Amino acid sequence: MKKVIRAIVSGMVTLSFIGVYAVPSSWAVTDEQFQALQKKVDDQNQLLQQLLKQNQQYQQEIQDLKQQQGQTEQTANQAVQTAQAAQAQASKGVQPVAAAAYNVPMENHNFMLVGDGEVKWSGAGGNGKARGSYGLADFAPIFLYRANDKVLFEAGFDTTIANSSFDTTNSPNPGAVKTSTGGNQGYSTTFNLSFAQLDYVFNRYITLIGGLMVLPLGTYSERSAGWLNKLPDDPMARSLLIGSGVGAQLRGAKSIGDNGAQLTYSVYTVNGGHAIDNTSYATTIDSSSNTIQNFDPTGNVNNLNRQPSEGGRIGWFYPFKPHYDVELGLSGQTGEWNTDGKVWQAGVLDAAIHLSPYFETKGEYIYTRQQTIDLGTIDPKGWWLQSSFKMSYFNWDVPVIPNTELVFRYDTVDNDIGNLTNSAKVSRRFEPGLVYYINNTLWLKGSYEKTFNSDGVPSSNEWILELSYGF
Repeated sequence: MKKVIRAIVSGMVTLSFIGVYAVPSSWAVTDEQFQALQKKVDDQNQLLQQLLKQNQQYQQEIQDLKQQQGQTEQTANQAVQTAQAAQAQASKGVQPVAAAAYNVPMENHNFMLVGDGEVKWSGAGGNGKARGSYGLADFAPIFLYRANDKVLFEAGFDTTIANSSFDTTNSPNPGAVKTSTGGNQGYSTTFNLSFAQLDYVFNRYITLIGGLMVLPLGTYSERSAGWLNKLPDDPMARSLLIGSGVGAQLRGAKSIGDNGAQLTYSVYTVNGGHAIDNTSYATTIDSSSNTIQNFDPTGNVNNLNRQPSEGGRIGWFYPFKPHYDVELGLSGQTGEWNTDGKVWQAGVLDAAIHLSPYFETKGEYIYTRQQTIDLGTIDPKGWWLQSSFKMSYFNWDVPVIPNTELVFRYDTVDNDIGNLTNSAKVSRRFEPGLVYYINNTLWLKGSYEKTFNSDGVPSSNEWILELSYGF
């Protein structure tokens, strides 16, 4: 641009001088004419200086734009790295702190405390007699520690106080409360380590986990238990499964297409369940002379089997549009449950569907197989289906209703053992309920349970209220 401006000005000056010296001598230039020409030349020089100054301003603006472009690209790269780390952790249900996106030092966000707490009231009725009490208070903190973008640690604890029966053993009168120091006080307090695991993020597709883990047998334990459960209790068939185990796991997800569809996977090996009394009998006798199921699903460290179990889950998630999606999953586990070499196996088919922000349906079919000495191979199984609908769909300008969600669950379980004390082989339960959202983290839940049992065990009904808070 400088060259063009200078060429224009030079041409104008040259033409001016040519006009002066090319005229005949009879056309003498007066002082007034010369001064006028001089003024034109000065004006052209002034214009040239203005154009040069403007050109410098343009050049400076170009440099500023290039610098801003570099900063924008750097910020975009940081956002991509943060998103990749978030996607790697999202597959295991942990929401990372995206400190880089806010230019906040990561060391300020290495530690987080989350969790939930509940208090529950229940009232049962039968034979014309109703009773009710506050039967449970629970505090479940979860500690999250992030060493860096690849190393994570998480641990959850469960502290519970619950009602328990009085010990009347050796009481002087039938039904009298035992007065010796060995008796309990009508309640029990427990403190358990629910899970404690170390995670190493290889990349956006693979995460290695080791420790005491919540097992991906279905999706209920990882996504719906505790505060996230919209009803105050668990589906009955979940008692057939091992909830956690000590071992190692690989898990991750892979995007399919560009619409948000994902294929998720997990494979693991853990100690597995074991027999309570170190035998392969289906049942055993507890300290109160009750016949109970011999299989212990806790999967602790000192388990009584010859080798660990193996399991895993594969899932498919497909979104149609925002708030409209479907997910299907198939999971299972197999392994010995005693030193006799008897095998315990489980398989879970899970499904969930969301139709708008207001309606969801989800459920699981659970099948287990257990080899025993006394009953041969037994097949405990069950399933549950739960639907919910948010009343905010109607957009009614009335109190309470917009913050209420209606919930209904049907569940059934077949223990395949009909000789347990006060236990039915098959139970079916209908449970309507609701959730009132005081705010996003403080929920008031209520439900009515009606349970029908087989083997002559009376049916039962119960009202349950629960106040739960997630933090």
